[in-house]
Amino acid sequence: TNEEVLADSKKWLEESRAALLNVGAAQGTPTTNDEWKKEAVRRWGNKVSCTSDWKKYVESRLAKPPPPSALDLLQEYYAHDMWQLL
Repeated sequence: TNEEVLADSKKWLEESRAALLNVGAAQGTPTTNDEWKKEAVRRWGNKVSCTSDWKKYVESRLAKPPPPSALDLLQEYYAHDMWQLL
């Protein structure tokens, strides 16, 4: 069903996001604020700036799937492969 396809796509996107978060991190997922700062610098360079919560800073800049809309948009059925929509 459509709900199952959307659920599977969302699960895959969430797993992909988690994998992307770990790509290149030598020590795995950061746990302290300083480790999150190092991860931000590794990803985006020395000019990143944040005042306090580096975890929130990093995670806010990672791709995340939007929630499905109540409008039943055609695009959502093809979010996993946009070329099929064309």
